[in-house]
Amino acid sequence: EYANRYVWGTRMLYGEYEHTFSILPFSGSWEDQDLHRKAVAYEFPLVLREAEPGQEGPWDDEIQFFSLACSGNVLLSALYPEDGKVIARFYEYVGQEGSVQLQSPLANAENEVNLLGEACASAVGDIFPLSPHQIRSFSFIKKEGVS
Repeated sequence: EYANRYVWGTRMLYGEYEHTFSILPFSGSWEDQDLHRKAVAYEFPLVLREAEPGQEGPWDDEIQFFSLACSGNVLLSALYPEDGKVIARFYEYVGQEGSVQLQSPLANAENEVNLLGEACASAVGDIFPLSPHQIRSFSFIKKEGVS
């Protein structure tokens, strides 16, 4: 038996558990190695699906939903559809000021949303600052005339 404190209360753990650990050798300070970004990239690899170009429609051989320019201390932590929109969530993980720039040929950033996906502010512009450890999420809607 083992008990651990969690934000939602103490939980007793019973039975057998299997854990996987990874080792990433490096030299120098761990702060300079960007370990958090590397750990997230290892745990959640980029998923990509290729498809043959269609015979009809406005798409080229490559579709880019949006382009990002994040400061080195900001991560895209979620990208998912919800209620006909796409939610993009970012967070600053180093404890410094950061920013993210979002541009899309297919969609407009409509609102900043909270963690429940509820609108909390209008998304104005395409460069959004993040304060230390801040999480910011944005909803995108399809531009008019895009099919």
